Amino acid sequence: MDTAPNQMARLAAVGAPAAGIWMLTTDVASRLLAEGMRDGVTRWRSLENTQIYTRDGMIIGTRGLGFDLITADPGDAVKLILTAGTGQTIRIHRVLDGEDRLVIRAFVCDIAPVGIETIYKDAAGNPVQALRVDEICHGPSGNFRNHHWLRNSRIDQTIQFVGPEIGRIQLRFLP
Repeated sequence: MDTAPNQMARLAAVGAPAAGIWMLTTDVASRLLAEGMRDGVTRWRSLENTQIYTRDGMIIGTRGLGFDLITADPGDAVKLILTAGTGQTIRIHRVLDGEDRLVIRAFVCDIAPVGIETIYKDAAGNPVQALRVDEICHGPSGNFRNHHWLRNSRIDQTIQFVGPEIGRIQLRFLP
């Protein structure tokens, strides 16, 4: 049987891309390894078998967290964020409620660059800076703010709202 620890060991042995995840509401952190990619979607897996799906650095799905984000359609947000643009877009979240029913939530999101920030220090202790782009979303089911930090025209780190039960997830793509 292929267990999550066995799969993670194989992925680590072949040098799979890595990311760090921190669930801000529960203060739980874990390391993820890229398990596969199809049609531009990367599936990341943790030792605990939590799975995060990303496209261009944006979280578009989760599994194994409970109240999972089944799919997210960020609309034109990716294009605006990756170009550090300003604009408005529609974001759609499909989540499971507590009774395994699919709930669709729509949000109108305003996107704008904020400025350069230090997001971490590299192995030599040098600050790593990135451009922060915020995504402020409003909808009938609530409001939230996502932060995305860009380096070399890609999302290097992000804090994204997944749902009211899970809250926000910080995801950092490791070098």
